[in-house]
Amino acid sequence: MLKKIKRLKFTGFTIIEALIGMLIIFLVALGTTKIITSFGIHIKKRIILSCLVQAANSAIEACKAGEVINSIECGRITIDIDVSGNCSPSNNTCNEVTATAKYSKFSFSLSNVVCNFVK
Repeated sequence: MLKKIKRLKFTGFTIIEALIGMLIIFLVALGTTKIITSFGIHIKKRIILSCLVQAANSAIEACKAGEVINSIECGRITIDIDVSGNCSPSNNTCNEVTATAKYSKFSFSLSNVVCNFVK
């Protein structure tokens, strides 16, 4: 009796299939990392803008009260403030005051009118 020899078929992944699978996983991970980084950068910019607006507004309110603010701490960053205009106008007059808040390459200006009405 002759025994027939059966050929064994190997089933499973080839090296090419494994490399393509690793490439797909790498691309998905890279895309996810890019999205997370992008959101982080946008959130940081929003926080800085919010701090600039608050600093400029606080500077104008302090100017109305007769005080001068040169810088303010907000969100662990120091915002520099420059106020231009006369914060103490003469009696029964108004002056325009502009507060400019700066941090790194970001800047925000806010203008308002300060009046001194005497009865």
